[in-house]
Order: sequence, then structure tokens, then C-alpha cells
Amino acid sequence: MKMTILHHAESGCLLTMDDAARLRFEMLGSKALGILEKQDPLLWAHAADTGFLKLLKRGAGVLQDFGVSTIIELEDGQAHQAFVTCCLLALRVEDLRLRDRRTLREALRVLSECCTVQVNPVIVPPLGTAPKKVKDTPRMTNTYQRMVDNKPVSLADLLRLLKILEAGLSPTFVPLACDLRIVTEGLRKALEQTKKKRRRPR
Repeated sequence: MKMTILHHAESGCLLTMDDAARLRFEMLGSKALGILEKQDPLLWAHAADTGFLKLLKRGAGVLQDFGVSTIIELEDGQAHQAFVTCCLLALRVEDLRLRDRRTLREALRVLSECCTVQVNPVIVPPLGTAPKKVKDTPRMTNTYQRMVDNKPVSLADLLRLLKILEAGLSPTFVPLACDLRIVTEGLRKALEQTKKKRRRPR
């Protein structure tokens, strides 16, 4: 899948991808909306919040809109809505065909590049103390510096950073790693749920 993401100064990004991918995302949104429309709002009111059901439906609508234009303008809130909807679909992954599971995994990866969060700079050690792999990789250096400057960083980059930190965790980075585990928990779980399961040997 060919894709470009341009984060702009305001809260949001411009996203382009090939037509086939956009149409797959649009179909995934339709499938999500179909599942959500079958939900009983009264049960949601007791179990959680009817406002959350509305948010999930808006997220499905964002996915459907991917098929409308070649350049997709996503506000940060829209990206988060679609991401949460995809996380819910990951919980229902057994109900999806293999092709839809693959599309869901693609959508999670794309949306995690679009969704941004801010990390408390108080728990971010100085860049000079960061692992060598962070300092040797321009993308990770930029990600780290943005955290130091209290600027938003994509969920995808935070997950990449977490993997680097966990590969050789030192006491200095334990608070940051713990925070990144919390921030990326939804993404990590959803990606795990959408993994293709291996067949058991007979």
C-alpha cells in the first residue's frame, strides 16, 4: 500500500493512499457501521455510555469517507474516532473474513500514524541520555525531541520508541516506558488481536 501522511501545524493531517486501499477502508467503515447499528442503545446506556456508541458510529463514518477523495484531510479528533472504532472491531475479529481482518490491521497501522498524543515532558530524560538507536535514527530523534518539547507525537512512533526502550531498559527510562505502555495499550492489543493465527499441527 502506497501512503503519505503530512501532519500540519494545526491538529490534523493530510493523508493520501492508493485507490484500492481507500476503497478497502470505506468498505471496512460500512461493515463497522452495520455492526454498530445492530447494537441496542439501552444496553449501551447501562453498560457504558450512549455517547460512546455515537463516537464509534462517527468513527465508522470517517472510515467510509476514505473512499470519497484522493487527498484525505483528517482532524485529530476524527483520526482518534476512527482508531477507537477499529479497536472495537478488533474485539470482534472472529466475525470478520480474513480479507477484512487484513484491512482492519492496515487501518490500525495507518490511523496510529495519524493519531497524536502528548507525553508529559517531566518523565522524558534528556535526549543525550537516550539509547543509541534513538539518536542514530532521525525519525526517532525527532520523535524524542518532540516529547521533550511537549509536542504531539503519533501513536505509531511512540510504539516504535517503546520497543527500543524495552530492548535495553535502564532504570532512568522506566517511568517513560511505563507511560508509553499505557498510552499504546489499545494499539498493541488491537494489533495482537488481528494477527493471523497459526493453524495447530494435527
